[in-house]
Amino acid sequence: MQKLAATYGLSDRGLAKTCTRHLIPVPPRGYWAKLDAGQPVKKTKLRPVENKALHSVYIGSSTVYRSQGVKLALEAHREKTKSPEPQPRSEPVVLEPGAEPHRFVKSLVKGLRKAKPDADGLISACGVAVHHRSLDRAITALHNLAIAAEAAGAAVKSSDERVFFVDDIGSAAIELVEERRRPKHVPTEQELANFAKLKAKRDRDRERDIWSFDRLETWPEFDIVYTGKLKLGFTGWVRGLRQSWSDGKTQTVESMASEIVVGLRLIIAANAEDERIRQENELRRQALHEQSVRRKKRQEREVKRTEFFEVIERDQRQLAGWRATLKALPVGDQMPQEYASMIKWAEEQVAALETSLTVESIQNALVEKDLFPSPDHLADHSADVGVNGRA
Repeated sequence: MQKLAATYGLSDRGLAKTCTRHLIPVPPRGYWAKLDAGQPVKKTKLRPVENKALHSVYIGSSTVYRSQGVKLALEAHREKTKSPEPQPRSEPVVLEPGAEPHRFVKSLVKGLRKAKPDADGLISACGVAVHHRSLDRAITALHNLAIAAEAAGAAVKSSDERVFFVDDIGSAAIELVEERRRPKHVPTEQELANFAKLKAKRDRDRERDIWSFDRLETWPEFDIVYTGKLKLGFTGWVRGLRQSWSDGKTQTVESMASEIVVGLRLIIAANAEDERIRQENELRRQALHEQSVRRKKRQEREVKRTEFFEVIERDQRQLAGWRATLKALPVGDQMPQEYASMIKWAEEQVAALETSLTVESIQNALVEKDLFPSPDHLADHSADVGVNGRA
């Protein structure tokens, strides 16, 4: 029952309640132990149910959203805990810390024992907030959580403000608090007598035209009542997984230490998977952005390449035309001064065009304008970028 409940993010008690509501029999206490010992056990058959509303069982909300990280963490947990044979459920053992609590929480317990309660009797330190009457239970819960964590290869650590559950892939901030109620305050006879005196005085003042509007009730509107019910929970956020464990009718926080460790490790694993997926998606977005930038720069460079080559083409046409024109023009020893100057100028222009169209000149211009670099920093690497943005 416990293993099946964990796959749905429930406690075994929560799953049992769901089965009871739908008239589904569940194995009685000791069922799996007897079966494991080879003793005969009685299997209760499903009874006919006329109410069609009970024919389908919905665990949790039908619209519960689970991130990809939560799904992967749950799948890995199911594979890890999958067993061909049903395992007998062992009754939880609560160990008392005595004078020497577990080393993981020793300093935290020392701080709690030294802390002074406030006016309402609340002791608050390092993510633990309980009434002074429940302090011993809170210490026992932390002690058993530390033992279960160490058995699972994890640890419990504390700072000045928080308590952390830590395993090999991450950590989760947790808190241990005592639930409280705020019932409306019922004034005592003394408080009512004081109220009557204050009201009489104000009435006398008003007869003398002295007005005041202060609150006459000297008692608080609500009382704070600590219920003794402890709750240990994850202080962060994760959707689709159980995040808190509270005292129930048959279970206490300290008796659920092993279950809490499993739940906290699932939360850490889910958050780690979500972070991994987020980083991969971010790398992919960056790669796509870089591809877009390179694509735009390649398009701009293609325009410049075309313009550069068109200039060479224009210069080639101009050079060929000027050569033909100079060859066709008559020249001699006795030319007019202005005519001779034109011929000389044209020859200089042809020489300049010839120089600009040499391999060396074109190569220098290409290097200066960075039109055909090697290696090409604007090459298209889109084929090298995978689904997760990995090159």
